[in-house]
Amino acid sequence: MNFDQQIETFIYLGKNKISISVFTEKDKSILKKNLLISKNYLDLDQTVYEFIERTILEFESENKIFLKKTNIIIDKDYFLEINISAKDEINNRLITKEDIEYLIFDLKKLVKDNNSNFFITKIKIKNFRVDEKYYETFEEIPSGNNFSVEVVFESIDNHTQIEIKNFLSKLEIDVGRYFSTNHLEIDALNKKIDECDAAAKSFYEYDQNEVFLLAKNKEKKSFFEKFFHLFS
Repeated sequence: MNFDQQIETFIYLGKNKISISVFTEKDKSILKKNLLISKNYLDLDQTVYEFIERTILEFESENKIFLKKTNIIIDKDYFLEINISAKDEINNRLITKEDIEYLIFDLKKLVKDNNSNFFITKIKIKNFRVDEKYYETFEEIPSGNNFSVEVVFESIDNHTQIEIKNFLSKLEIDVGRYFSTNHLEIDALNKKIDECDAAAKSFYEYDQNEVFLLAKNKEKKSFFEKFFHLFS
């Protein structure tokens, strides 16, 4: 099979089900496999490892491609969500993206310093406020005197994050992004959209208020210029 576009892999590590899906783009999966289990907690045991290993090796062999990275979906119980805001005086001028990134950087440091047992996986701007009026997107923000931004930080506990990282390292696969089931539009009971489908939908649609964490040695890509960035 010839892949003209970059593929994305999603693995759902649930308490009662393990799922693997590979997408070429939103709503276009080229692999979907499930393993039903009976646990009341996340357990990356030998059965789970063998299922993931077998599924990945079969896919790589059939398609002559190596999966080097996967996005992980796990239940909301393993995440901590923090809503926090920051305020600044802007003296009747327009706020810039650099202003917002500066405020979020300070909030990120505050969240990390006070939650050392958690690893930040997602940062999303909930709303902007100028002179007591709320705005949902950056483009709506007018000039004013007082500005504040409310931000949601989503973090996974370090123990779970390290366990998943070590588990996948045996397969020489890195973790791309983490997704909590808390904010995914899942309708698995009616078989309309499962955890991997919902995560792929979130991944490909790119929320304009999401803050992307970039490694310090990576350059910003023009495709993402309309989004907010922080160096991790």
